[in-house]
Amino acid sequence: MSRRYLTKSRLKEGLECPTKLYYTKDPHYANRQSEDSFLESLAEGGYQVGELAKFLISDEPYLEEITIETLDYDLALAQTADKLNNDRAAIAEAAFLYKNLFIRVDLLLKEGDTIKIYEVKSKSWGHESVDDMADRNFVKTRLRGPKKGQRYIDNNWKYYLYDIAFQRYIVRKLFPDKKIQTFLVLADKTATTTIDGLNQFFKISKPLGRTTIVVEKDLHREDLGQIPLKTIRVDQECDFIEQSRINNNNFEAEIMELSEIYAHKKRKWRSIDHNCFACQYRNDTIDGPKSGFHECFKNAGINIPEQSAFVEQIWRGTKKEADLGNFLIDQVDENKYLSQDQDSRSGMSTAFRQYIQIKKHKERDNSPYYHEYLLDEILGLEKPYHFIDFETSAVAIPFHKNRVPYEAVAFQYSYHKMEDEKIKHQGEYINVNPEFPNYDFLRSLKNEFSNDLKGTIFRYHNHENTILNKIYTQLVFESSIDVPDKNELIEFIQEIAQPTAANNGQWRPSKNNMVDLYKLIVSLYYSPFSKGSNSIKYILPSVLQDSLRLRQKYAQPIYGSEIIPSLNFKDHCWIQENGTDPYKTLPPIFSNVDDDYVGKVSGQNLTFNTINDGGAAMTAYAYLQFSDVEPELRQMIKESLLKYCELDTMAMVIIFEHLLEKTIK
Repeated sequence: MSRRYLTKSRLKEGLECPTKLYYTKDPHYANRQSEDSFLESLAEGGYQVGELAKFLISDEPYLEEITIETLDYDLALAQTADKLNNDRAAIAEAAFLYKNLFIRVDLLLKEGDTIKIYEVKSKSWGHESVDDMADRNFVKTRLRGPKKGQRYIDNNWKYYLYDIAFQRYIVRKLFPDKKIQTFLVLADKTATTTIDGLNQFFKISKPLGRTTIVVEKDLHREDLGQIPLKTIRVDQECDFIEQSRINNNNFEAEIMELSEIYAHKKRKWRSIDHNCFACQYRNDTIDGPKSGFHECFKNAGINIPEQSAFVEQIWRGTKKEADLGNFLIDQVDENKYLSQDQDSRSGMSTAFRQYIQIKKHKERDNSPYYHEYLLDEILGLEKPYHFIDFETSAVAIPFHKNRVPYEAVAFQYSYHKMEDEKIKHQGEYINVNPEFPNYDFLRSLKNEFSNDLKGTIFRYHNHENTILNKIYTQLVFESSIDVPDKNELIEFIQEIAQPTAANNGQWRPSKNNMVDLYKLIVSLYYSPFSKGSNSIKYILPSVLQDSLRLRQKYAQPIYGSEIIPSLNFKDHCWIQENGTDPYKTLPPIFSNVDDDYVGKVSGQNLTFNTINDGGAAMTAYAYLQFSDVEPELRQMIKESLLKYCELDTMAMVIIFEHLLEKTIK
């Protein structure tokens, strides 16, 4: 057996659940984390931030060759030791081994008797961040309950801080005579870029499937302008962690116990709770790798009948039921949900929807449920009907000058219109060029609608409204010289969007404020085929399962014909080979390219063959921001993005068609 050292990533898994240390790095067990395109997109942003951060400890990190490149443990340790022989040493990926604990420190700076270690994360810091922590401490105090007054690490930062504390522990053990200082390096949302194309310096490559970042060797810190990263010293937080208890152990004892478990591949079972449903070591199919998730449930004495389902499928009910010891829907008493209000002002209450879902599952009833308010709600919507969907990006290293990390970039929309029972793909926008697209995006969307806007504009969930609010904030800080139509664009946002908490009180929603189709689904319709999810990717095939008329209609090659005009499809069937998921009909990006070219491109530039989810779309757009993407590949990705976004608005149309057909007596 190869050496099994407890590393930073293994520590995180062990702190989450020690049983994971049995499944991790074992090819016989499924690992969902490696299949998530959105996580992959974020991870690639993390790789780029890691390379950018090297300029915090060296003006020329590539000429100075500060990075320990080798993956060989022994060689990495030897190279690190050699560099540390100098009085001053700047090292990236410095390797250290203490007992059975092995780490690679993201950045290390040795100056005399002081060693500074930096943990680099692509997580954001600053006033614009959804993780806004600029005015809060990492260590919090409980204000109420039986543990009032107890101090604890904020969950948003828990594993980052345990990570750096783990590194400090090892480095201190190895260098007891040195002064060790610890830092987190984060994407700084208060710092703007001062050059265009900062991302262009850090190009993603995937030779042999391993993500690497290609950087010109002579790149100097001065070439980068202002670096939008923030360095935060966290020595006090590390002290707090070392003095705290973890699972009745002190920090050192917990590390050593996890090290022992991992080194000898022991399986330490933990009690089952709602957190288990997020386990990555899970396979819900009969075929393929083993499922650590199911093995844990079996060990806990929970038998999983073939016809049953986990309470994770109960909308907004997972934690509540799991905390009661109910892990299968068949164990849940649905009648307790009837003791609460059944109706909200517009349809089903959360409790009643949960009741319907549990009851139908237990009775093995696959028929859909429609709330009695459906007729009034749908017929009360003004015609014609408009459906819009946005594709956006928010990256750690901004593509454009004068922008901050994770700032919203709206690069694409699709727009369908339904009028007098006729459906048409009315318009679209996409910008894949290396320029800030938000205002052109908004101008184009504004021009899709006449000044005398009539009808109902639909979005699906909060994304479109949130993005328009973010563009509103961007416009507020623009000058009228730079954006001459600033006021007109702001007025358009105020016409179709409602203010979020960040813009609370800035305007009142108008009669043309977008209607959230998601909310209509949640309050008026439940399909057992959706398995409790209200994502459009689940609701669309559920609607097609529940409607024979729509299945028959969209099994015909009418999409992209005179019957339903399309800007990107021709004579397309949304239902093919007895399937009811239109997203599976999207063509591969490389369908028209010879095999040799495909291998070269997919091996070095792309991580996907079909764009059929938002994470893949975000990743695709990020690739297109690199200037050296070949024109043929650029065009293929653009066409794939257009088709994917068009299906999102067509999905809304089909879903709304189903609601409409239920209004016909």
